[in-house]
Amino acid sequence: MRTKLAVILALIAVLTVTGTLYALVKSRVIKPVTSLNEVVLTKSLYNAVALDDETTQRFTFMAYVAGFLDALQLEEANEAEVKQFLQDCEGMTLGQISDMMFKFYRDNPEFRNEKPADFLTKIAPRLKKGLTPFPTGENN
Repeated sequence: MRTKLAVILALIAVLTVTGTLYALVKSRVIKPVTSLNEVVLTKSLYNAVALDDETTQRFTFMAYVAGFLDALQLEEANEAEVKQFLQDCEGMTLGQISDMMFKFYRDNPEFRNEKPADFLTKIAPRLKKGLTPFPTGENN
């Protein structure tokens, strides 16, 4: 775990220095990766939230950090599930999956406590295939 974290943090540092990070681009496409060279990481969110109040800025950064930690934990706990998500949602854009998540939470208030990672790995692939969010009888 420490080696993977060190590699990821080193990669972030290199990409930050070279300025090749990007995020919040609705057309960013989900795709499987086979090496660290193919990993696309999120750029600094500072300019995107610079005009927001400090509470919103802090919440945005906290949400990013939480998402990053979720990703590390998902990869460590069940690499196959993450790879399956990338395959199932390949070709979707950041905007499409964000809109899908927003609509799911808006239209299904009973599932608003569903973890974003669970939405992405379990629900989003089903919705992309035109299926119901959960197999019959598997509500959380």
